[in-house]
Amino acid sequence: MAEEGSIHAGARAALISQPALSTTLRNLEKELGATLFERSHRGVELTPAGSALLVHARQLVQAMDDTKNVVQAGAKRRQRTFTIGLVEGYAAAAELTGPILAAFQRSHPDLRIQIRRLNFVDQVDAVLDGSVDVGLVRSPYEHDDLVLVPLFSEPTILLASCEHPIARLDEAPIELILDEPLLEQVRTPPQWRDFWNLSEWREGRSRTVETDAVDILQFSMDLAINSTVSPMALSAWRLGGLTELLFRGVRAQDGPRNVAGVGHRRHDNRREVQAFARIAVDVCRAMIALVPESDLAEVDRDDLAHLS
Repeated sequence: MAEEGSIHAGARAALISQPALSTTLRNLEKELGATLFERSHRGVELTPAGSALLVHARQLVQAMDDTKNVVQAGAKRRQRTFTIGLVEGYAAAAELTGPILAAFQRSHPDLRIQIRRLNFVDQVDAVLDGSVDVGLVRSPYEHDDLVLVPLFSEPTILLASCEHPIARLDEAPIELILDEPLLEQVRTPPQWRDFWNLSEWREGRSRTVETDAVDILQFSMDLAINSTVSPMALSAWRLGGLTELLFRGVRAQDGPRNVAGVGHRRHDNRREVQAFARIAVDVCRAMIALVPESDLAEVDRDDLAHLS
């Protein structure tokens, strides 16, 4: 729309209908809390907020293109393979997943980068058994033989099926769902279940519905079937491909923050592993503004020295 100057021309260029584009724009403006375009009889023009967003959007598109190009270029050469696991794919480090991968590939043209999608269970197991060399993972990430280098934290939202009463709210305190029968992901590690079941807040209230789900899609469908509600990382809701026809993301006023980080085996001192963690930290410091409502994580000085 910014380049075409009108909603009609923008929809034609994007190969979608004008009503669909208008609806997408309204939803985006509502989520951001800002007007992105000024409408007039001459067409549409970017507001200051829209101009700022356009700069970041172009950076994201370029970063994704760069990632695709460098990975494809690496695949054409016979090189040592370095496998990177991404929990829930490109939602792993939210909008910074692509820039991190691209920066690492540029600094290591001798490596053939292989990407593996991980779920809530094998984000731990795949690193432990060496199926992946490193992972962009999510907390809780606890094991005696693993290290988590934190990158940033972000808020949690309350994911609700549209039939649930909380879906009518824009935001809600976490206390509102403490007596709900939360979904318990029985195949995930105990620390993961405790965090997402809000065990610290519930103080022994343990009404749960068991689910075998190990990824966002399975989990969300079970949530809809059981007409219940559950905490979820903000970027998982934003980037996880969930439809508002079935779900609502309700802002949690005082919920726990979720941490994205680099997971690797303890005492794995290979240069590539340490370089990946260092590059991920550097990219997050430079581009954290691309991840809405995120805060940079504090990395221990000893850890930083170890990565240097």
